[in-house]
Amino acid sequence: MTGRTVLHYEIQERLGEGGMGVIYAARDLKLGRRVALKFLPPKLVGSPENLERLRLEAKAISALNHPHIEIIYDLHEADGQTFLVLEYLPGGTLKQKLVDLRAEGRRLSLSDVVRYAVETTQGLAHAHRLGILHCDVKTSNLMLTAEGAVKITDFGLAQLMHDTRGSDEPGTVKGTLAYMSPEQARGHDLDARADIFSFGVVLFELLTGRLPFDSPSETAMHPSFATTPAPRLREFRPEAPEELDRIVARSLEKRREDRYQDAGQMLKELRAVQDTLSRETEALTQAFDAASTGPLPAVKYWTRSAKAAVAGLALLALMILLAVAVPGVRQRLWGPRPSPLPAEQRLAVLPFRNIGNATSDAVCAGLMDILTSKLTQLEQFQGALRVFSASDVLRERVTSPREAQRAFGATLALDVSAHRDGERLILNANLVDTGTQLQVAAETMEVPAGDLGRAQESLTLAAVRMLNIKLRPEARQALKAGATQVPTAYEFYVQGRGYLQYYAKPENIDSAITVFERALKLDPNYALAYAGLGEARWLKYDRASNKVVKWVEAAEQDCQQAVRLNSSLPEAHICLGTLYNGRGQYEKAAQEFQRAADAEPANDDAYRGLALAQERLGKVQEAEDTYRRAIGLRPHYWASYNQLGLFFYHHGRYREAAEQWQRTAELTPDNSQAFYNLGAAYAQLERFEEAIAAFRKSTELRPTWAAYSNLGSVYMRLRRFEEAVSSYQEALKDARQNYRVYGYLARAYYWAPGKRDLARDLYEQALRLGAERLKINPKDTDALFLLARYSAMVGRRAEAFGYLRRGLQEPPGDPELLVYAAVVHNQFGERAAALDWLEKAAAKGYSPGQLRAEIELDNLREEPRFLALIKPK
Repeated sequence: MTGRTVLHYEIQERLGEGGMGVIYAARDLKLGRRVALKFLPPKLVGSPENLERLRLEAKAISALNHPHIEIIYDLHEADGQTFLVLEYLPGGTLKQKLVDLRAEGRRLSLSDVVRYAVETTQGLAHAHRLGILHCDVKTSNLMLTAEGAVKITDFGLAQLMHDTRGSDEPGTVKGTLAYMSPEQARGHDLDARADIFSFGVVLFELLTGRLPFDSPSETAMHPSFATTPAPRLREFRPEAPEELDRIVARSLEKRREDRYQDAGQMLKELRAVQDTLSRETEALTQAFDAASTGPLPAVKYWTRSAKAAVAGLALLALMILLAVAVPGVRQRLWGPRPSPLPAEQRLAVLPFRNIGNATSDAVCAGLMDILTSKLTQLEQFQGALRVFSASDVLRERVTSPREAQRAFGATLALDVSAHRDGERLILNANLVDTGTQLQVAAETMEVPAGDLGRAQESLTLAAVRMLNIKLRPEARQALKAGATQVPTAYEFYVQGRGYLQYYAKPENIDSAITVFERALKLDPNYALAYAGLGEARWLKYDRASNKVVKWVEAAEQDCQQAVRLNSSLPEAHICLGTLYNGRGQYEKAAQEFQRAADAEPANDDAYRGLALAQERLGKVQEAEDTYRRAIGLRPHYWASYNQLGLFFYHHGRYREAAEQWQRTAELTPDNSQAFYNLGAAYAQLERFEEAIAAFRKSTELRPTWAAYSNLGSVYMRLRRFEEAVSSYQEALKDARQNYRVYGYLARAYYWAPGKRDLARDLYEQALRLGAERLKINPKDTDALFLLARYSAMVGRRAEAFGYLRRGLQEPPGDPELLVYAAVVHNQFGERAAALDWLEKAAAKGYSPGQLRAEIELDNLREEPRFLALIKPK
């Protein structure tokens, strides 16, 4: 089939063939991406049973949504053939990786095996939670992404748990014998423990390069395998940790009662082994660090005296000793040398490691934030450099180069450790290539323990040297902007930045306010501290359950003072612009963000804030252009794609929104917000089951009120009221002062059979909280339209139309808000006016399916105008 075009897929090459499918690499001519196409083998094409199994495979994969499970894009029928369109995985199979390593006389490292095991077990646990068994777990069904992450593929034999025989005859055995559990080989009913056994075989194979049971091939097996115990792992891999040996042995128990009872149990123990291996690697690294520095004051002196030669010989002796004594070190010492910097420098600064409580955690977090900010400022002077934000790194809990590559597509990671030696603070900085996991450069710095200004400056200059950045005069000036000459004031500022990195805890916001105020007492002209204080006070208002207006007023004064002290400081203008956006003063916000962008042309935060202000002012095309400019500045940063997706969503461009959020999820696979937004787009596109899966994925990654609320809204559209109520109740646990959630739950009770009496009090609470919201931002269109809707549902006509009039005075945006206007008119019996608004919403992109799903509009279903609107296009 190579060279043919089927539908809009150009088939490029044959990738492989298994018992249930032939796989081809192809190019999707519509979207310009590579995909994998799976066809039935020629011998199975005429079989209705196998055709149905291919369709069942498609359903099984589509029900799963996990970073370590292959993605299905579509199921097609063309030219008399049915085929699946799947994610293309360029890294090949783990089976082939083992073959290639064996040919080179090598094998997988323990850390790589355990990482693959953790990722695979995560995927299996997800499938099992949704009631799906894979039934053919093996190394040839585990493939690698371009970044080296594992994905489980080929669900051709997948079965529903507790219904494992499907359409097969009782006793039928399907799968790969060499990996089968005894119960599967005997044709018995299966549960999750069968997949665990198969994965135990995989784990043994990855560690040793061979299968645990005598077998001439994957499809043949010695008759005694069902009763013969598996050999112990350490017979073939003596250096393997004892705990890993125990995990493999337990997963390969013949009696399923003796195995792990679910994948979650196995995952927990694998993670413990992974943590142990990481600690051992860190201890080894510290041993090298200690040997290399010895009593010498700094790296820069090593080559300048006889001491350097002695230290070098001592280091060499220690390295040889370690190579002999520690398994696996020899390859590390005499293996490939560190590679040069990658052409595209996508850098993640990792959370600082605070060894032995060298300093406070807030100081470490603050230094990380400031170093990241300083390097981000240098992007405009270094074309190849892109730096991921500190808040993203912390939010995604990225702590290693491998995790930085997986979470963000980072090509470089800067790992900094801090430890104290008397009155000295010693900082070790290592720049690592995330692709090869090799160290590109390293520096050690010593500063007085109390001089954080010197620490920050030393770290920044060390990073500049390691990244080969040539500092022009304007770049040096940018790095010094907003500085203080008072060391203690700077120490308080660093602590404040550190506390703000963890603002989800209210007490950290309070701590940030306290230390910023202390910094300003020591240096009343410290512009950066005023900007930090303004940000902290705005968060104090914005994140609080009970909104206190005084924090907004104080924040505005702080931000304005930062601008007065240093009008060229981007942070000062961003502080003020953020506050103005929050207060609905969009003209002022646009001016401040433009000034920030003028001061720092590579500041994508400034462009995202500017685009939001432009959108609120009704400058739609300008806003889109600005969002795209932010993406152009940092094409591998998820936040700008996310914001552009929100922009498209608000303007009824749901397919374009979904594309942006799919890109966001690709860049940050563990980003709960990406899946939350993607679910909203799928709901608007009437892909309701995909929407439910996306919202569930979001709640698995991080259970938030927003994800539960949107999940409830999908259930409402499907008229699944009990599930909607349950989802909204979960949301309310985390959002007791959120007017929206009260309104959502009130709506669910209003329409759920027999529960309407519970709705009114909830609507009243939503109205009270929403009114408080409008005191801060009287132009909040979402709040105005929602309060109009809530007022209508409790029969308050004057209030409903008052809110509606105010909302309509703002620039038109989200077509969903126009549907809210229709609901208000319809609730008071004004059918013609309601239909007018629905026609306006449809003209702006609101989908027919969404109109059909609006339960409040059911009474209009016989109206010809309504029927014309809901007719599928």
